[in-house]
Amino acid sequence: MLNLKNIYVRNVLVDLNLTVNEGEFVLVIGENGSGKTTLFNTISGSVTPSGGSVFIAGKNITNEPQYLRAKLVANVFQDPKVGTVTNMSVRDNLNMAYMRGKKRTLLAPSCSKNRDDFFREKLVEIGLENRLDSLAGELSGGQRQALSMIMALITDSKIVLLDEITAALDSENSRKVLQIIDKCVYKQKKTCLMITHNKDQINQLGDRTLILKNGKLVQM
Repeated sequence: MLNLKNIYVRNVLVDLNLTVNEGEFVLVIGENGSGKTTLFNTISGSVTPSGGSVFIAGKNITNEPQYLRAKLVANVFQDPKVGTVTNMSVRDNLNMAYMRGKKRTLLAPSCSKNRDDFFREKLVEIGLENRLDSLAGELSGGQRQALSMIMALITDSKIVLLDEITAALDSENSRKVLQIIDKCVYKQKKTCLMITHNKDQINQLGDRTLILKNGKLVQM
């Protein structure tokens, strides 16, 4: 599903190679500043490597910009405010995610109702099914992060990238987000890479764990 070959980025990633099979859940760990987020940015397209190649589903996308990769790669970031737009409703945030990589069109009223029903079904997982009209800025940090997870999973992206997504949350909200990961990502065999420093997560999640060290990934 994902192949990185001889990736080089500004002396942060040096001759890095990685293969992630379809349906595999891979944890990535490493010291602060080791390049974990740079690795994710290289996969998502916000960073273009100066050397090497990025392949998703057999296609070389090394030089494709981030907006063209949006339908292939879904991201959830450490800060809940990054993944959602504060002054947009929950519905509009979900619509934005739903239309990622698709042609924008106007919806007939019946289509809008059907999509709202679809959104509510997804939001049941996080208890926000009755808050489509609420602004994202009115949600708690944990709710916004959970919404970011639903937004990442609402379309069938090839790869899901989770970057320290519980680091800014308290223990209760972290537990809820991890439940979404377990139910909607891990058990459903989504192809996923997750950065974490949490030892409990390392022990509980993932098919394998990789350590980023000296610009390269090694098996734990």
